[in-house]
Amino acid sequence: MEVIMKGTGKKKALRLSLIGCGTFPYNTLYPMLRNLPVELAGICDLDPAKTERFSRFYRAGNRYTDYREMIKAEKPDAVLCVTNLDVHYEAAKYCLKNGINILTEKAPCQNAAQAEELADLQKKSGKFHGVLFNRRWGTGYVLAKQVLNSKEFGRISMIYSKFNTSAYKDIDFFVYNHIIHLIDLTVFLAGELSKPVVQSLIFGPKSGALGIHFTALKSGALCTIQSATDEDEAYPMERLDIAGTGGNLTLDNWRDFHWDRSGPARDIDFKLPLEKQGDCLSWHPAGGYGINRGIFSYMGFESALDEFVKTSSGEGNFSCTIEDCIPTMKFTDEVRKQVKKLTAAKEKTR
Repeated sequence: MEVIMKGTGKKKALRLSLIGCGTFPYNTLYPMLRNLPVELAGICDLDPAKTERFSRFYRAGNRYTDYREMIKAEKPDAVLCVTNLDVHYEAAKYCLKNGINILTEKAPCQNAAQAEELADLQKKSGKFHGVLFNRRWGTGYVLAKQVLNSKEFGRISMIYSKFNTSAYKDIDFFVYNHIIHLIDLTVFLAGELSKPVVQSLIFGPKSGALGIHFTALKSGALCTIQSATDEDEAYPMERLDIAGTGGNLTLDNWRDFHWDRSGPARDIDFKLPLEKQGDCLSWHPAGGYGINRGIFSYMGFESALDEFVKTSSGEGNFSCTIEDCIPTMKFTDEVRKQVKKLTAAKEKTR
C-alpha cells in the first residue's frame, strides 16, 4: 500500500493534497485517513481562515488559495477534492491532464456532458477520477448488493427508496446534491435505468417533495424514489425496500438490514429451530460502533478513502470512477429538466 520510489527501492507514504478545508473534510474525512500511509502535501481553500484552522490542528504542510499553484509546487501523488461541483469538475480536469489521481465528492460535475468529457480524459491519461458516492461503500448497501447478486434472491421486481432532508437553498440544488444519492444507489444496485417520470409538490422556493418513477432495464423492476425537503434530519429518514422472487430486503437508516426469506412454517410447528436456509437474515451493529468505528464508517466514507489510497498506490482499480457515474448523471439531468418545468408551471399558477 506504499509508493515505491523508482530507482531507489525506498518506500514513502502517499503524498496527498487537499482541496477544500470546510467543516466536512476538517471534522470527518481527513481524520479517517489517520490509519492510512498518507502524508498531507499541501492544503487549499479560498478562505485562508479555513486553511489556517486546518493547519493548527493537523500537520498540513503549506497552505494555498489556488489549487493549481499547490499542485505545481507540491507535486502530489493524489488529490482529495471536497468543495462544489464546479470546482470538482475543473480540478478533476486539471489533475487528469497532469497525470494525477483525484477523488471528488459528489456531484462530480454539472451534467452528463461534463462527465463524458472527464471520462474521456481519464481514459487518455491512464489516471482516474474517483467519485465519492458513499453509498456504494456503505455496509448495509454492500450487503444489499451481495443479496441481489445471489441466485436465491432471484429477479428484482420492485425497488423503493426514500431519503428526506431539511430545506435546501433551492429545489434544483436539492436534486443534484441530495436526490442524486438515491439515483446513484439505484444504478449501483440495479444497473441502467429507464427515463423517469417526475411528480412534484412544491411548497416554496426552498422546500418541496418529489416522486420519481422509472424501471430498471435489466430486471424490469418498478422503481420509485421519494424525497422531501421539509423534514427534520434529526430523526430517522432513510429507507430502502426491494422485493424479489426470492424474498424481500429492507435497510433502514444504514444499519438495520433484513432479508426476509421463505422460512419454515412455524405457525404449524412452532418448535422448529432456526435454519441457515430460509430464515430471515439480519445485520445491525447493536447500537455500538466499536472502538475505532463510527457512523461515518458504516456510511462508506472510510472504506472509500482506504480504497482511494490503495489504488493510488498501485493496488487494484477504484470501484467508482467518473465513467461509472455517467448513467447517474444522465438520469439526474432528466430529473432536473422535468423539475424545472414543473416548478415553472407552479409559478404561473400563483
